[in-house]
Amino acid sequence: MIKGYQAELMDIYEKIRTEENRNLKKRHEEIKEKFPEIIDVIFLYKNFV
Repeated sequence: MIKGYQAELMDIYEKIRTEENRNLKKRHEEIKEKFPEIIDVIFLYKNFV
């Protein structure tokens, strides 16, 4: 019973994680379209550090 429950929780977790990653990519694209200079600054910062 516990193994089935754990598998079910992992499935739910993966679905949530997939959806959140999709939303994050979508938000990133929205910011990139509206404020491309922000993305440029972040990119430069990541490569500098």
